[in-house]
Amino acid sequence: MIIRIRCQKCGGGLKTDSANAGKMGECPKCKATFVIPEAPAQEKRETQRAMVQDKDGHVQPDVQAKTESALRRFLVQYTEADPSSFTLKRSDRVPLLDISEGGIRFMVKDSPGTPRLKTSERLILDLDFPILDAPISLKAQVRWVSVMEGTELYQVGVQFEKTDDAARELLKRLITYVILRE
Repeated sequence: MIIRIRCQKCGGGLKTDSANAGKMGECPKCKATFVIPEAPAQEKRETQRAMVQDKDGHVQPDVQAKTESALRRFLVQYTEADPSSFTLKRSDRVPLLDISEGGIRFMVKDSPGTPRLKTSERLILDLDFPILDAPISLKAQVRWVSVMEGTELYQVGVQFEKTDDAARELLKRLITYVILRE
């Protein structure tokens, strides 16, 4: 079985055999080293965090993951389905409405017991597109929230936080994908 991995340092994708799970791997783009994840987690298409090692081979603690755990997370999916009906039927994903290099717009359903997103709130977005091996994670900040009158739905506009060159290139590919599909 093939394991697909997205490097958490540069965003580059790579594949390896599941027999290599637990062994050390190296990103072909940026040469960062990481532990190859187990196959079952990959089958669920969960985002993987690679454990980066320093030049002496010591694993660096992922301090960023601890801070990120306090942020709300949304799996934003590109879909050609009607966004309103998609949102009403799904609780685990939200539909992408618009994308740019600076941010995205998506639709959310109000859920009992879950507070509505607020302007300036920081969150993590996992963007899921058919052309990706696994969703890409980006941090963002809510810029606006617009309630859709007469429904339990609302739209959210977010701005991506600082992105590196690899993430910007990937966003350009995703934008091109959306434009070609319209």
